[in-house]
Amino acid sequence: MIPCSSSFEAFKIPCIFTLATILIVTLSIIRKQKLSKTAALNLPPGPWKLPIIGNIHQMVGDQPHRRLRDLAAKYGPDVMQLQLGELNYIIISTPEAAKLVMTTHDIAFASRPNFLAPDIMFYGCKGMAFAPYGEYWRQMRKLSTRELFSAKRVQSFRHIREEEVSNLVASLTRSADAGEPVNLTHMLFKLTSTITSRAVLGKVQELNDAFQVVVDDLAEALVGFRVSDLYPSFKLLPILTGYRAKLCKMQKATDSVMDQIISEHQSRRRAGRKDDDEKEDLVDVLLNLSEKQDLDIPITMEVIKAVTLEIFLAGIETTSTIIEWTMSELINDPRVFQKAQEEVRQMLEKMERRWNSMDMMSQSTPESL
Repeated sequence: MIPCSSSFEAFKIPCIFTLATILIVTLSIIRKQKLSKTAALNLPPGPWKLPIIGNIHQMVGDQPHRRLRDLAAKYGPDVMQLQLGELNYIIISTPEAAKLVMTTHDIAFASRPNFLAPDIMFYGCKGMAFAPYGEYWRQMRKLSTRELFSAKRVQSFRHIREEEVSNLVASLTRSADAGEPVNLTHMLFKLTSTITSRAVLGKVQELNDAFQVVVDDLAEALVGFRVSDLYPSFKLLPILTGYRAKLCKMQKATDSVMDQIISEHQSRRRAGRKDDDEKEDLVDVLLNLSEKQDLDIPITMEVIKAVTLEIFLAGIETTSTIIEWTMSELINDPRVFQKAQEEVRQMLEKMERRWNSMDMMSQSTPESL
C-alpha cells in the first residue's frame, strides 16, 4: 500500500508542471497582445472577445457552421472577423464577397496558413496543395497541369474508371435483386480509393491495414484546429502537448510506406518495363520527371512522396464526398433528378466526351461543390 504522502508527491509533480505550462503560455500570450496593440489592424466587425482565447468559446460545439451562420447574420452579413487564440480569421458569407476573395483578389489570398501538420507530413510542404504561393508553387502547378493531369493523361485512365464504376453498378444490382440494404458512403469511398490507387500506383492496391491507418491518420491530422496552431508564437507548445511527437511518429510510418511504393516502381523500371504512356501510372511519371535535368525545380524523392500523398488524399475522400453530396442534392429535387436520369440514359455511351452538353448534370455537380 502506497503511503498518502507518497501519493500526494506523485500527484503534485505533474500538477506543478501543468500549472507552470499554463502560466508560461498565458504570460507569453498577454505579452504578445500588448505588443500588438501598437499596430492595430482595420478589421471587419465581429463578436466580442475574451482575453487570450478570443472567440474560441463561441465556436465550441459539433455544428460550428451553424454558429458561423448565426454570427454572420448579426455582424456581417458579407464579411466578419473572428479571433481564435492569437490569429484573426475573416469569415466570408455571401457569394458577392466570395467572388472578391476567390476571383478579384485571389492572389492576395492564395497561400494557405502555415500550420505544423502539413509542414511535417508533406516534407516541408514540397507538394503543390500546401506550398505557399510563389515561384515554386507556380512551377509545381505547371508540371501538374502539363504532366500529371493533362487531357491525354486523364483519358489514359478512362478504362480504370469505367471498369470500377461497372463493378459498383453490378454490386448495387445484386443487392437490389436480393432486397439488401447498401452502405453507399462505404461503396463510394471504396470506388474512389480503388480508382485512385490504380491511377497512382498502376495496379489494384487494396489499401492494407498499415496504409489505411496512415491515410486515416494523415486526414485526421489535417482537419480542425490544434492549440499550437492557434498560438503560433509559443514555439514550445507543440512539444509540451506532445503534438509534434505524434506528427513525427505518423510521418515516419507514412515515409516507410511511400519508400516501399517508390522502391517497387524503381524495381519494375530496372527490370525493363516497357515505356508505354497508356500504362504509366502517376508515380512512374514523377520518377521520369526526377531524371530530367532541364526542369526549373528538381523533382526529388521528397517531392514525389508529397505529391503522391496529396493525390491520394484529394482523390479519395474529397471525390467520394462530392459524389455523395451530388446524389443527395438530386434526391432532394425529384424533378431535377428525373431530367438528369434521362440525360444519362440517353448519352451513356458518350458521357465523358459530351459532358458539357448535359445541362442538368453539369449544373448539379457545381451546385454540390
